[in-house]
Amino acid sequence: MAIKDYMVIDIAKPVNTYANLTDYFQGRVGDAEAYCKLWIKFGTRPIDMTGKKLRFEGNDPNNTPFIDCGRFDAGDDGDPQLGMVTFYFPQGIFQVEGKWQNAFFKLQDQNGSDISSINLELKVLPNNVEMGITIHPFEPDLERVKTQINQA
Repeated sequence: MAIKDYMVIDIAKPVNTYANLTDYFQGRVGDAEAYCKLWIKFGTRPIDMTGKKLRFEGNDPNNTPFIDCGRFDAGDDGDPQLGMVTFYFPQGIFQVEGKWQNAFFKLQDQNGSDISSINLELKVLPNNVEMGITIHPFEPDLERVKTQINQA
């Protein structure tokens, strides 16, 4: 496992208020299941991610909010017990190119308690190859469940 491939996400919120994802991840408009390797820590201690949820939240360049997005697993070479995970961004989240505002990861433990990371700088690249092809809009799980209930 190449530790340098993992971006450290320190939920202790050290002095820095921003972390730049660009060296570890650059999304592209229309990406689905794009991933980033993360090492979740509290200070210098790795956090055991077993049984926890990790979500991404932020406002895209059009100021459209995305809440409780994504999922994680061990990936090819990670170890969730050591906080080393691969985070997957969901299909439809990268709809426009540019810089995301107020983006962060949110960790939820088994008791439902949340703690967020510092703000992240995230840039989404354009997709000039597929310009004009409609991408599928992002639909949060909660909205999908509401639609299913209303159709029943």
